[in-house]
Amino acid sequence: MKKILLLSLFVLLPTMGMAQGTFRISAVYGAVEIRPAAGLKFAPLAASTRQMQVGDEIRTGPGSTVTMEMLDGSYVVVSENSSFTIQDSWGANVRDIMNLVAGKVRFYIQRLGGRPNPYRVQTPTALIAVRGTIFDVSVDPSDATEVRCLEGRVTVESSGMPDREVILDEGRKTL
Repeated sequence: MKKILLLSLFVLLPTMGMAQGTFRISAVYGAVEIRPAAGLKFAPLAASTRQMQVGDEIRTGPGSTVTMEMLDGSYVVVSENSSFTIQDSWGANVRDIMNLVAGKVRFYIQRLGGRPNPYRVQTPTALIAVRGTIFDVSVDPSDATEVRCLEGRVTVESSGMPDREVILDEGRKTL
């Protein structure tokens, strides 16, 4: 009985903790700005800011990157000239974690208990559901989205055609 309780605690704690903040900033290089969910203007990301909240918008400048971690050990590396909004909502057994508006992000998603985490990333033209561990998402100035699976599996669905999806295996990409 103790083992079941302990196992349940390890599974539920990361989920409960995410309500406090979806991402924790672990590294910043260069000019990174934040517009808090309740704010009107972007401002330089303060060195003391470590926790990102739902609705916060982040953008990186030329030559800048930011690395952010989630409580389950997953992390993302946001490349230069990128802009995204932090999300944290559940729907259809999938957790929306980010809306990438422009730029490039590499995702390193942990597999807990041998199963993929149910995360999803949004862009202006696509929904990307994680089935694997490492993948890149890029959004260009025309809002075209490219998804490249580097390890594992990723499902990509066009926002304009939600009934069609593409499953990318390692080494594959879609536009």
